[in-house]
Amino acid sequence: MLRESSELAGIPVDLHTVVDTSITTEVPAGRELLALADALVSGLGLVEARSAVVDSVGPIAASRAVGVIANFETMNRILDAGAVRVSERHRANLAEVGLPVDW
Repeated sequence: MLRESSELAGIPVDLHTVVDTSITTEVPAGRELLALADALVSGLGLVEARSAVVDSVGPIAASRAVGVIANFETMNRILDAGAVRVSERHRANLAEVGLPVDW
């Protein structure tokens, strides 16, 4: 979804930035958004991450970002619980950014 939405918005995205923080992202507030996603999933550093996103993009966009992150986390949990297998197309996408699927 990130690849498709970035193309539609005309924002170049290197998906490697999701797994490699040493790569600079072109996404506005990209680092802050990644930190917020990690904090929401792990529960660590949530206050700081949320504040950084609000400071970067404002409260309305921050609220939307939390909704998107929550939606992705929900989809991941549903897919994991249902033991849904990753398609060949998506395996290639994951391998491209260094997240190979072994099953």
